Amino acid sequence: MVAYYNFTEGLNAPEFSILGYLLRRIYHLVQEKLEGLKYVDNDAVPKYFNFLENFKKKLDELNDLKERFPNGYYREPSYIDPEWLMRAYKAYFLIKGIESIKVGTREKGAVTEKKIIKFLLWKLYELYVFYLVVNYLDGKGYDIIRKDGEFFAEKDNRLIRLIFNTSLSTSSLRKVDDTEDVERYKGRPDISLDDRDRLPKPVIFECKYSSSVSYITMGRFKVMAYTYEYDPEVTVLVYPGLEDGQMNYDAEDSATRELDKMVREKEFLLDFYYNSHLIYMAIIDPLRDVEENLRIVGKILGKII
Repeated sequence: MVAYYNFTEGLNAPEFSILGYLLRRIYHLVQEKLEGLKYVDNDAVPKYFNFLENFKKKLDELNDLKERFPNGYYREPSYIDPEWLMRAYKAYFLIKGIESIKVGTREKGAVTEKKIIKFLLWKLYELYVFYLVVNYLDGKGYDIIRKDGEFFAEKDNRLIRLIFNTSLSTSSLRKVDDTEDVERYKGRPDISLDDRDRLPKPVIFECKYSSSVSYITMGRFKVMAYTYEYDPEVTVLVYPGLEDGQMNYDAEDSATRELDKMVREKEFLLDFYYNSHLIYMAIIDPLRDVEENLRIVGKILGKII
């Protein structure tokens, strides 16, 4: 924007025309996707997860911004393109990839954008579990507040910190060779509940959006490792359930398959002990009724909170 309005020789640069084209295409693609969303009414957005007003505000800003540039044309990106144009290209490619996804429906047939869809569902699964935890606390009379970018659950002078994808201060990792900063090497649980006053040990949720037996085996050992690093009150491995017919690559995969069967027999929640710590394996399927998933979260947290 600075270059466009301050340097006369730049007014007719082709990069500005290309940027104008990309901004218009991004705006119209996002607008079309917005019209297909289930939550077009602000009152229908789940409590504590209402980002719709901010989203619409940003979309209005884009609507205004796109008119400041020429209509332009499209060409493939070049290695000599400036950084701001490459950012616009990346946003455009992302939106184009999402364009083929039908919002709120499950369709049969081949998936054409596996990488993008997998990324979205993986992150959305963590948010969905976080949403269940928040809903459970809300149902128990806690007020969910946000302060300095963090979420807290508050009730009767009790304050529970809700931590998302962040390492905890109670990590037992002290040294990595001669590296001074060990923060990057600490475990980062997907969701943690920290209540120092009444719950000296954290509650950890590790979410794995996969039906692959090998991936869930990896997750199983990851939550076991958290018992050493964080000494938690409870550690929970959350996943949507395994698919049948997969190959077990080793004895550990076979054990995971047996555990998955036990989880189903125990109404989607299995507890076992490792290193004197309580660990849960919980099947939480987003396609299942939300009340059933809340029941599972309640059985885990009800004994602690």
